[in-house]
Amino acid sequence: MLKAVEITYDKKKSIDMALTFRTAFFIDGLDIGNLDVLCDLVNANGLDLNAINTSIRDGSAMASLMGDYQQSKRQNINGSPSFVLDGGRQTLYGNVGFDVILANIEALLKHSTDEASWC
Repeated sequence: MLKAVEITYDKKKSIDMALTFRTAFFIDGLDIGNLDVLCDLVNANGLDLNAINTSIRDGSAMASLMGDYQQSKRQNINGSPSFVLDGGRQTLYGNVGFDVILANIEALLKHSTDEASWC
């Protein structure tokens, strides 16, 4: 459903709906594995369910999702969340703290600045 929303609208709208689905599950206790519940949530958020269903029925949502899975395999993504840095040379996986992410990015930026000065 989220890929169909992304195709029909955009990535931001899909991210917003993901939050809606998570809220429905974790806070409201709704069964978001039930397609009728997802459709009700989509309708409640003012999205065009017919347009969204078109990308589900024609297979474009599934094709896009499978493309994401293939990309994750190429990047050796084993789970979520994963942060792929430096063209795939470094992957931070799991519940990584902000300070660890920041230190890694700062090190990459410093390294790229050092390499630029070699020219």
